[in-house]
Amino acid sequence: MGWKSGSRSLLRLIGACLALVAICAQPARAKDSDWDYEWIWYTPRPSTDVNEAAKVLTNLQPFFSNYGGMKIDRMVITRAGLAIHASQTTVQQQSQYVPSYGGSWVGNTYVPYYGGSTVTQQVPVTSEAQSFVSYPDLFRIEILRFPKLRFGWGVHFLHRDTSKNVTLRTSDEGLARQFADAAFTLASSANTKLIADLDFLGLAGNWDDAKAAKKARWAGVKGFYLTGLATSGPAAKAGLQVGDILFESNGKPLSSESRLYSYSDENVLNDLELVFDLKVFRNKQEMPVRLVTANARLRHWLTLKPPRLGVNQRDPSAEELARQGFATTKGSIVRAVFPNTLAQRMDFRVGDWVLELNGQAIANSKALFDFVAANPVTIAKVLRDGAEVELKAPASATPAAPQPKLGLNLREVPDGAGSGSRLEVVSIEPGSIASRMDFRAGDLVVEVNGKPVARTSDLVAAVAAGPVTAAKVERAGKIVALAEIVSF
Repeated sequence: MGWKSGSRSLLRLIGACLALVAICAQPARAKDSDWDYEWIWYTPRPSTDVNEAAKVLTNLQPFFSNYGGMKIDRMVITRAGLAIHASQTTVQQQSQYVPSYGGSWVGNTYVPYYGGSTVTQQVPVTSEAQSFVSYPDLFRIEILRFPKLRFGWGVHFLHRDTSKNVTLRTSDEGLARQFADAAFTLASSANTKLIADLDFLGLAGNWDDAKAAKKARWAGVKGFYLTGLATSGPAAKAGLQVGDILFESNGKPLSSESRLYSYSDENVLNDLELVFDLKVFRNKQEMPVRLVTANARLRHWLTLKPPRLGVNQRDPSAEELARQGFATTKGSIVRAVFPNTLAQRMDFRVGDWVLELNGQAIANSKALFDFVAANPVTIAKVLRDGAEVELKAPASATPAAPQPKLGLNLREVPDGAGSGSRLEVVSIEPGSIASRMDFRAGDLVVEVNGKPVARTSDLVAAVAAGPVTAAKVERAGKIVALAEIVSF
């Protein structure tokens, strides 16, 4: 009995030793789980001012590191892309021969008892990295979240060549989104395909995956095989799951020839809201899923080139003409009213039948388009619910400008004496008063309009007292005076 028990103990000991050897034999590396990330739903909000976007990237540079944790030393902004140089200093453990006759460690230095030479155990090593975010090669800009890392938010640049992908990390989600918006502004000005490839569904996957179809025991092969979902994106909210096979959208088969993103060019170009009635294969069953999302691509185009009227129109069908008693084509039917446009302020509505503009009869949709291109619209006659309704442009077609903001994002930091606080500039909003005054990230605010500023409440009071036209900041140990630039 004792022999058997001793044998079992010996076997356990041998097994434990073998396991320890196996663990020690594995190469040292960061745990994969440390780099786990979430793909966060992100719709770009670019501006049309590329110079302002370049300034935003410059101001935000100090708050970003590269994917490996290296600090960005400099970033050169060009029309072709972002050239990034980063570096870090680490301590490297050196493998070395220790003489058999012995010696001793004094701090980090090995001193042999007899012969040989002094050897340093650890040495500082400076690593450098250079990367280039090429605008023409980009097809998407994403926001990532790294839950286990201190710099837990990332701006991820996806190139068509995946070996060129770059991730820049920061500690704040807002900074990541500002950086991504500014980068998208610059990139989309040089790469129109970036806009065309804009992801507005929040899903990723592969087309026509025969291996995955066999594993899922699905008889078909054509379709979109879902491999990733953006957190809080439209696809995730619709209930889609990784592993789903999407094989039909709005009654049309999905295949590599009929892609999900552009199933209907007419809808993608004209509808503010897109509806995808999908058929999905999941758990050996076919099931319907309705996916509804804002048309980010159209909204982006509207930002780049605001329309003069702001409606999307179509010609009435023969049945609609007959129902109204019109013998020939007459008028144009509104299918969408775009936000923040003259049409919205005039109270155009979806379904309105436009008969006249400025007293001139509108024969069809082309006539409406041509008229608006050549004339400012002041009055319109539409057919709504069987009755003619007159719509007038407001006295001022331009909406009232919002109260200007200073445009600073700040944080309170301790002062040098340790008894008070100071306001440090974290970032500057594009196109704001602060941007025109040349506030910069890292500035310490000293005065606003001649009033001392040390806390957030001081700044709020100074801004509320009147428009900000002058300020003083401490920059690199010097006091710098800033003034608003006024254009006439």
